[in-house]
Amino acid sequence: MHDLTGLVTILLIFGFLPWMAMRGRADRRRQFQQVQTLSQEEQRAVDEMWEVTRRMETRIANLERILDAEVAGWRTRTPV
Repeated sequence: MHDLTGLVTILLIFGFLPWMAMRGRADRRRQFQQVQTLSQEEQRAVDEMWEVTRRMETRIANLERILDAEVAGWRTRTPV
């Protein structure tokens, strides 16, 4: 009986537990990969956000150019 208990313990430690750990890691990796893929609707939303961001950057650059030309030293002023 003691020999059987030792054998079961060894099988658990060196067989079953590592197998469970590897399986859990593979499951987490698969779930992570599924989360990273975007649907077409989500991809469209991201593309739209990039376009809005690009337009905002252009507008900000234009406003800064106008302020540089018309309000000398506006960048160094401290906010009130």
